[in-house]
Amino acid sequence: MCRNIKTLAHQEPPATDAQIRASAEQFVRKLSGLKKAPKDRQSIFEEAADEITQTTRRLINALESA
Repeated sequence: MCRNIKTLAHQEPPATDAQIRASAEQFVRKLSGLKKAPKDRQSIFEEAADEITQTTRRLINALESA
């Protein structure tokens, strides 16, 4: 897991939902230290990525409208 997380705010064209989701999933993997969620914990990883995706979208929208 050597990839850098890409800056998504203030880019042209604007970040897509898919880009934001991919960054959220990468963030969850980095925080957990796992490359892939264990099958019995997949829903926990998905829920975390969902929350981060929503929060990131709100942040980007707020930064771009400011």
